[in-house]
Amino acid sequence: MSSFRFAPIAPSIPGIERPPAPPPPPLPSSPAVAAAPLSPSGYQQRKARRRSNELIEDPYRRKLTFSKRHKGLLKKATELHLLTGANMFVVVQDGNTVRTWASPKMLPLVEDPRYLRMLGDCLGAPDVAAVVN
Repeated sequence: MSSFRFAPIAPSIPGIERPPAPPPPPLPSSPAVAAAPLSPSGYQQRKARRRSNELIEDPYRRKLTFSKRHKGLLKKATELHLLTGANMFVVVQDGNTVRTWASPKMLPLVEDPRYLRMLGDCLGAPDVAAVVN
């Protein structure tokens, strides 16, 4: 069995020149785009879009946004507790679902039936103990 090895491509082969790199694609000529800053590579930078603070009409998108932002909120609460040692308690209600997160020193508050009755009165839920998770 013969051993065949590929030889590395030389950066320049005598007598053969590499073609120049193609220029970047032209930018659109609209005034809004022309005013946008360019990155060092010559391409237009893309800005993040701002969402308006209004109710999302599409129920699927609203639920998806709630899920993502809820996870982000709980992640930030956890980070804040771990970094600063702050005692925290977070309550989020979406429809009939009440979600809570508490730092260890606040857990007895969540398990107290008096607290659950008070939370049910505030949120308008008849039996909060059944829906808190």
